[in-house]
Amino acid sequence: MADHVEEMERDTRESSALRAWTLLSYLRFEAASAETIAPRLADLTVDDPRPRLIGALAMAAVRIALDDWLRDGGSLTDRRWRRSTVSADRHRPRRRRVPRARPGPPRPIRRPQRRAA
Repeated sequence: MADHVEEMERDTRESSALRAWTLLSYLRFEAASAETIAPRLADLTVDDPRPRLIGALAMAAVRIALDDWLRDGGSLTDRRWRRSTVSADRHRPRRRRVPRARPGPPRPIRRPQRRAA
């Protein structure tokens, strides 16, 4: 399946007609997502961009996921392994940074002065 998807992606890049068809398909999916999402949003107005934005973001996520998958050779196993290692690095506890001592004598603590009544 990965070879088939990679071949389709390469053909789409090389053909302006296929590229136009792909973009039109993405627009249709964005519109369908927007129509599905719109009734779920509260206080929706006629010109509210939120449904269209959510549809566009969803399709952008699909395109990015497909690009990443193809970059990894179309292997779901390799993709999962790379994701798990990135996730493990991201959630590794950070070392606490200890502030450096300033050179010279310690500064006196300033206490607020009381105002005379």
